[in-house]
Amino acid sequence: MTWPDDESAYGPEHFEGICSETLERVVDKRTGRTRLQWKKIGRANEPLDLLVYSLACVSHLGVPFLLGEAELIQQARSAHERLPHAA
Repeated sequence: MTWPDDESAYGPEHFEGICSETLERVVDKRTGRTRLQWKKIGRANEPLDLLVYSLACVSHLGVPFLLGEAELIQQARSAHERLPHAA
């Protein structure tokens, strides 16, 4: 996940997507036990999914790996920004 230099690239839809789920306590009617369940409260959760996947990647690979790859990541970002569809 990257945070753009121009923060206006993230509009309200992005933040609604990050906040699109909430954790609720639910009582199982059959057993009477309480469990936690994610409830979707927004219409799209792709930004939330990307955030979770990014955090999992950092957790798995570690920050030193990502810092070591920072130059390659910046080159890929620059190449992506040069593409016609990246405005």
